[in-house]
Amino acid sequence: MIPDLTGSAEIILNAERNTMMAPRSAVFAKESGSFVFVQGTEGWVKKKVEVGLPSFTMVAIRSGLQKGDVVALQRPM
Repeated sequence: MIPDLTGSAEIILNAERNTMMAPRSAVFAKESGSFVFVQGTEGWVKKKVEVGLPSFTMVAIRSGLQKGDVVALQRPM
């Protein structure tokens, strides 16, 4: 390193492979488990999901969503 310069690194402590990711703001939690709102033909549908490891902005979704599902970032009215 040259004096007065800084560097950064990302340290991965845990990882999940082949899982979908969703924004943390799209996943809601209750005592009965986690769920998301998925856009359907009749409007928003509540779907239960199994969550995996989270990061600061995203969370792994182990089951409950399919590729191409559109999720709400806030609770629909």
